[in-house]
Amino acid sequence: MKTVIFMICVVSSCPGLARVGPAGRQFPPDFLFGTSSASYQVEGAWNEDGKGESIWDRFVHRDPPPAKDGSTGDVANDSYHKYKRDIQMLRELGVNTYRFSMSWTRILPTGFSNYINPLGVQYYNNVIDELLKYNIEPIVTIFHFDLPQSLQDLGGFANPLIEGWFEDYARVVFGLYGDRVKKWITINEPRETCSEAYGTVTSAPGLNFSGFADYLCAKYVLICHASAYRLYDREFRASQGGEVGIAYSASWYAPATDSVEDELATELKRQSELTIYVDPVFSEEGGFPAELSTRIAQKSAEQGYPFSRLPAFTDEEKAYVRGTADFLGVNHYCSFLISATKNLQENPRVPSLADDVNVGLVIPDEWPHSALSFMARSPNSLFNVLSYFNARYNKNISYYITENGWAVDEGLEGDRIANYRDNLEGVLDSLDAGIRVKGFMAWTLMDNYEWIRGFSQLVVCLAWSDGSIRRFPPGFMFGVASAAYQVEGGWDADGKGESMWDRSIHEHPDLVSDGTSGDLSADSYHNYKRDVEMLRELGVDFYRFSISWPRVFPDGFTNNKNEAGFQYYDNLIDELLKYNIEPMITMYHFDLPQKLQDLGGWANPLSILWFEDYARNLLEQYGSKVKYWITFNQPNGICMEGYGDGTMAPFVSVKGIAEYICVKNVLLAHARVWKMFNDKFRVKNKGSLGISIAVNWLDPLNNATENVQATDEYREFTIGLYVNPIFSKAGDFPQVVKDIIARNSKEQGFRKSRLPVLTSDEISAIRGSADFLAMNHYTTSLVSRPKKNNHPSPSFEHDANVKLTYSKHWAVAKSPWLRSAPYGLYKALIYLNLKYDYPSIIITENGWSSDPGLDDTQRVDNLRSYLNALLLAIEDGAEVSGYAAWSLMDNFEWTAGLSERFGLYEVDFDAAEKTRTPRKSAFVYKEIIASRIVDEAFEPKSLQMTLSDRRMKMKAKVEL
Repeated sequence: MKTVIFMICVVSSCPGLARVGPAGRQFPPDFLFGTSSASYQVEGAWNEDGKGESIWDRFVHRDPPPAKDGSTGDVANDSYHKYKRDIQMLRELGVNTYRFSMSWTRILPTGFSNYINPLGVQYYNNVIDELLKYNIEPIVTIFHFDLPQSLQDLGGFANPLIEGWFEDYARVVFGLYGDRVKKWITINEPRETCSEAYGTVTSAPGLNFSGFADYLCAKYVLICHASAYRLYDREFRASQGGEVGIAYSASWYAPATDSVEDELATELKRQSELTIYVDPVFSEEGGFPAELSTRIAQKSAEQGYPFSRLPAFTDEEKAYVRGTADFLGVNHYCSFLISATKNLQENPRVPSLADDVNVGLVIPDEWPHSALSFMARSPNSLFNVLSYFNARYNKNISYYITENGWAVDEGLEGDRIANYRDNLEGVLDSLDAGIRVKGFMAWTLMDNYEWIRGFSQLVVCLAWSDGSIRRFPPGFMFGVASAAYQVEGGWDADGKGESMWDRSIHEHPDLVSDGTSGDLSADSYHNYKRDVEMLRELGVDFYRFSISWPRVFPDGFTNNKNEAGFQYYDNLIDELLKYNIEPMITMYHFDLPQKLQDLGGWANPLSILWFEDYARNLLEQYGSKVKYWITFNQPNGICMEGYGDGTMAPFVSVKGIAEYICVKNVLLAHARVWKMFNDKFRVKNKGSLGISIAVNWLDPLNNATENVQATDEYREFTIGLYVNPIFSKAGDFPQVVKDIIARNSKEQGFRKSRLPVLTSDEISAIRGSADFLAMNHYTTSLVSRPKKNNHPSPSFEHDANVKLTYSKHWAVAKSPWLRSAPYGLYKALIYLNLKYDYPSIIITENGWSSDPGLDDTQRVDNLRSYLNALLLAIEDGAEVSGYAAWSLMDNFEWTAGLSERFGLYEVDFDAAEKTRTPRKSAFVYKEIIASRIVDEAFEPKSLQMTLSDRRMKMKAKVEL
């Protein structure tokens, strides 16, 4: 209560307290006094009236909850329902301004501007109108820590695309409220937004990726700010007449001693915590501070990075960000002394901000201390901050103190009054020094949810045969396929890093139908020699397997190389070559390092460079021994299921947006690796490089015009979207897909198509970037056009707008989506021939799922039928040079776990040795490989498997 009385007196000039400094000093008549709050901390109603999920909603609902006292902001102060009482308190104080923030997800539940929540819009209309009714000026913060979770799933402020998303959001709020709101703050506290949220676990989303993610965030959060400012300049300033600024947390740092070392350490600390965010906007040069940039670049080079972890601003970006503020908001709470030699952090994580700038913090005992251990106040600290800014930047900058407060335990209100008195004195000192301070906002109007401290301190057919004997041509390769996460196990063995599948299943085991995981799977990490022995038994020409990115580079980045992981693949490759089995390596088969997914994964354009760097290392390490490379397995699955449906890791469901962003990035990543391979490795290593696309066949349900059209369009959505940019003569995405998505996007309220545009340079880069098409084919579907489009909007399903069914005559596998229709393989191959001018093709996956058991007659029938269809397609001109059965052995089948068995060999997952036993299908495939014909009458005489004679097999090839 004393604090309330004190603030009332300051604002209304009570005798004896109006002149908080020396006698005769008063605040200017137009000086703004107010209080501050933030949406997540006071509003509550976390999922009410259409509000979407924010990163803080997701963060606090973890088990166990991260807040110190176990609380959440689900209800908080319930200002969503009590805003009139909040404004009554402002009237009681007599303030003339109120700074509050808008919840992005209350206005745009999905984070995107195509759908605006009318109830969320109305709430802020009510607040603004109630304030203006009593002559209280609203100062609105557009973003105060509560990013939409859907955007964080795409990398949040580590993804350069955030600029467009933030600008769209800013356009909405400027347009809705700018007629009444004349002071806007784009971002509250870039430091906390980046350093704490992306560099530690103490703030949502809690990525704990310091030294990398926090630096990416630093750049892109400032570009977001600049984008909103430039938008206001272009579209709103003339009609609305408002101001746009940014609010920084500004602790004061002073040297612990007069030594040169402490002076230098202090300046470095100021740059790493403060001017890294302020310089790009307010300095004359723009860009990050030079000394800090140099230090991080040097550290990065020492750590093995081929680039600085602090991403530089281009000259164009510097100009774009520089000068983008009408005022500077200062949030001031703390002071520290800095030492170059004392209190240094021992063994800071590498890389990290703490390692890049390892200086000691000192808080003298004589300084006033708050209830928070890190919050202490030095004499004249706010005046020192403002003076530092005034000396470093333009003298005409306008400042608002947008937050200042003091955490207290119950009964210590006098400490808070002393804090306000001292800091208001500092404002008066600043005004006397000619610094243009125009307002002061106390934090906070009322007790609220104080982030991770909670309330503890208050401040996812028929077989083909026409009677003739067809034989696979000379040089045709037979093989089998697998994937790292599905067979290796050893999920954290010998330095392997965490993949997004590890994270997803460990946190949500219910994502897998039988509750299993790939932690052990078939344990090929320890049983690879037995795997190669099975390949020898079958007599295959090649083995397609994938390399686990986090096994060789645990964090995803190539500075941290796991030698044990590289040795494992060296051992496997050498064992294969020892027995004349060609390795065919997939660089990426669904298991992205979790660290990279934390940055948005394949929705982040920076993934293109991350993948290129990873691929370069693989080509350098293994290129002399490996002649067949596949960059990606099934971009269709990576993007549609991983980022759209949310049915595969990373289980992101940002429908109709993220999957299309992913498609572009994956194709560009592939193209860059192909160019690198072509320029630097092809002549030396004599290999070839392709990409694996899922090409399941689609036929119309009947000959109705609408169903034929729907089928043609759906082929373009599911096949052409990925194949067309690489294998067509013109390149680019299919025109019909571009047209449909653009039309739907416009109808849904998007300003531009949800399908990202490929520039002419990008089209050229992707076109022709493959030596072969690795084709994964399993099944066929029948397509019809529904009478009404009831799919979620926006979504891939809504864009494609089809209904899929199957013929009742097709055999059904254990997997409900898998039906045997071998004619579909023939038709798919002929379709690719005619549409893409006879591309070179390798069938890299084709298989059948079953229950456990060695007598797998259905798999045998399916194998023979599809190979007969393949023979007919080759006879009709398809340029297919190889076939890989999926899979060598039973494995972890993603969300089906171990319930669906695809293996030619059965695996006893309960046995410690993960015993492998050949099924009937293994013997049949062995016979097909040896004879090069599909003999429908062949029956194995024994279930005792023996090694194939590679010398006999090679002789047979020559004779053919």
